Amino acid sequence: MQNINKSFNGKKLIITLVAVIALAAIMQFTGLASFGSYVKVLFFENKGESNWGAHYYMLTGKLSKILHLGDEECYLDINVKTDAGNISLLIKGADGTTYFHKENIQTSSYSVTATGAVRATVIAEGHRGSFSIEKHNAKFTNP
Repeated sequence: MQNINKSFNGKKLIITLVAVIALAAIMQFTGLASFGSYVKVLFFENKGESNWGAHYYMLTGKLSKILHLGDEECYLDINVKTDAGNISLLIKGADGTTYFHKENIQTSSYSVTATGAVRATVIAEGHRGSFSIEKHNAKFTNP
């Protein structure tokens, strides 16, 4: 009888472990949560060749993306919404030029000029909200 109980407890433990691992995998695959050198909870990302943004319930860690802006000078419109926590943003060119650097950003918008390929780096600590970086051409024409 004792061997049957040990066998049953062992099976219960294995089933529980498999269920927990499966749940974590499903959460990571669906974007409900991600784990690594960062934690992303309910993280929804929008990214392209020259834009990047995300909104989320919580973000902690460091994320980077290279944006390809082209050879002509353009504007980068930066928007940050902060409901809680801290977020910092650094945008640097391939040549080392710092186009934007701000720490502990509250809800705000910025516009900076840049050219070429730039690396945007977000560092967050328990941040709830969103960020977006979008390219707009520097030249505007009047009709």
